[in-house]
Amino acid sequence: MLAKNKIVFRFNEGSIDIVLLQYKLGKSIIKKVKTITNESLKNNHFSTEENINFTKVFLKKNKMINKKAIAIIALDGVITRLVEIPFMKKKDIESFIKNNIDEYFTVNMNEYYYDYKIAQMEKDKVKKFHILLIVIPKAKLNNISFFMKNSGINIERITIYPDCIGDLFNLREDENVAVIDFIRGRTNVTILEGNRIFLHSNFPMEMLDNVEESYEESYEELLDNIGYFLNFYSTRHFGNKLDKIYLLGQAFYKESFISTLNEQFNIFIEQGITDIVKNTAICDDVDMSINEYGDVLGCNLRLKEIYNKTINFNNVIESDVSKRKERNIITNMIIFFSIITIAWISVAQYYINNELPKYNTTNLDKEIKRLEKVNKEYDSLQSRKSEYEKKEKAIDIINKDEFKYTYYLQELKKGLPSNVLVSDVYVDKEKVDITVNINNSTLDKVKLVIAINNIGIFEHIELDSIKLDNSENEAKFTLKIKDPL
Repeated sequence: MLAKNKIVFRFNEGSIDIVLLQYKLGKSIIKKVKTITNESLKNNHFSTEENINFTKVFLKKNKMINKKAIAIIALDGVITRLVEIPFMKKKDIESFIKNNIDEYFTVNMNEYYYDYKIAQMEKDKVKKFHILLIVIPKAKLNNISFFMKNSGINIERITIYPDCIGDLFNLREDENVAVIDFIRGRTNVTILEGNRIFLHSNFPMEMLDNVEESYEESYEELLDNIGYFLNFYSTRHFGNKLDKIYLLGQAFYKESFISTLNEQFNIFIEQGITDIVKNTAICDDVDMSINEYGDVLGCNLRLKEIYNKTINFNNVIESDVSKRKERNIITNMIIFFSIITIAWISVAQYYINNELPKYNTTNLDKEIKRLEKVNKEYDSLQSRKSEYEKKEKAIDIINKDEFKYTYYLQELKKGLPSNVLVSDVYVDKEKVDITVNINNSTLDKVKLVIAINNIGIFEHIELDSIKLDNSENEAKFTLKIKDPL
């Protein structure tokens, strides 16, 4: 049986890993790894001529030109969100997400590509889906796609780091685990709840490359960040801890860090993924550790997915290109018909200028202009009348309701922090929908939730998610009224 070869590109902040894989007798074999690091990659400029030429030479030397390739995105700017939707058919899911994607993310969706997978189907009293939504800046993805297409390979799939890690750890026996992976000064924290991603975050942390084994106090910031995510999981699960922590990447070698981590959180720590992949993967490259490439080993497991829907941003990009081509065709048709229209207008204008002057229509033209003004004034009055009628009906409804709308608005005004700005609010008898602008502060979002809970007239709320890089700029809440007045 012939072995099959494949290339995996892992795009990190400041580097590109090129991993040559071979699939033979049911095993994934890491044959060789090459890493590109230069100044251009610090700004995510992957598709420079230097990077493309380097990749071509490396692939040609290893006889991998025109082979299939998978790209793993492990970059800043990738935003994930887990949402619940009712059970529906695949085509209905795609339509539902397309129509509601702006409600799930606060970014400008014109600047982002999005994709999804069905993380889980819940079968309680009512069937429902847990959907993993992902958005990535178009500029970054287009840059990556250009780099790969010009490096002499065939793009099979573009996916994201946490989904690859999640697929690999489907092979584990533990139920709920955290995977902490250190890749060249970046810390990836992925918490898996059963077979779905509960939380993923990526943040800079260069100290593991620089500190000595004895400087345990240097881990303080890193442990604080990890502790936040572990405590967040515990809070959302009635105080229960995770079953295990897996350490991958550079953390695998730091005994002092492992010891400190164990002492602080008292959760069993598994070093590396050897036990998970011992029967499915090996590493031929003596300079590499299999524990540094868990996402690479998980990116092509071909697990059974609901509706066979996997994450593949290459399809999303190709679909967008096709739509743009269709729009160009339509634009060209519009231009064509516009030219014809202009030609007809020119003929009509010639007739008007040369034939109509034979007839005296001056008085008729004056009367038409006068009537046009009268018609405009009439339309304006009708529009004002309609607006006043709507306002009158709204006031009547509020008076008949006998519901103290202003009370809840006043309580919110008194209870909210002074440094936040309410951009939108809607009040009815059972709840208050509110949107608040935050000045790029993670702490302000936390304080906002505490302030709302302290008002005392709404049911207790919790944060669904929070960004630690002070990029929070908006918060949306639905506040259920405890005892409506």
